Amino acid sequence: MTETLSASEVISVLRQASRSLLDHHEELTELDALTGDGDMGVTAQLICKAIEKCTVSSETDIGKLLMTCGTEINRESPSTFGTLLASAFVEAGKTVAGRTEVRIVDIPAVGRSAVDGIRRRGKSNIGEKTMLDCIVPAVDSLERALSGSVNHITAIQCAIEAAKKGAKNTVNMAAIHGRASYRQDHGVGVRDPGAVAISYMIQSSGIALIDLIVRQPSPMK
Repeated sequence: MTETLSASEVISVLRQASRSLLDHHEELTELDALTGDGDMGVTAQLICKAIEKCTVSSETDIGKLLMTCGTEINRESPSTFGTLLASAFVEAGKTVAGRTEVRIVDIPAVGRSAVDGIRRRGKSNIGEKTMLDCIVPAVDSLERALSGSVNHITAIQCAIEAAKKGAKNTVNMAAIHGRASYRQDHGVGVRDPGAVAISYMIQSSGIALIDLIVRQPSPMK
């Protein structure tokens, strides 16, 4: 099993994550229409376009690759969700700037930087019915699992399940930000579209990571 990912492998994971948004854009539109303006599906398509554009590249610096994705997402999709996701990519990229490989065990640190970027840009925190309610539990779960005795595949599966649960749990939260916060019910009873979108991205990227881990042999000692 592989311990590290090359830039080309990171690109394949990013493409899988972006395509998951495209695959679910109609569902995201319908979900967003319940408490927002119903533009999440369009946003998802634009983000997919941005990631596809910047990953058609021979870039070997993983940090630069992620930061470029963030810049392109911000350019293509200057919505609230797009802006926050762009910030996540830029901050994540800073963590691995100059590196041509990233270890599986380093992914939680990259995730923490992404979370910090979202928090600063959105002035939000976990429990406020946002994408953080999905990504933070996933990063926490991955970090705990990787620091324990489980293998990488199980750790990634734990993160995927945490992301699913996090997105699902937003149904009972009251929105503090965005259009849903202006409603009398504050969106209680509806899952947050941003959290659901991030959940799909984490699921797809996790599956892509597992596939890479399974297919690649461990380096010879």
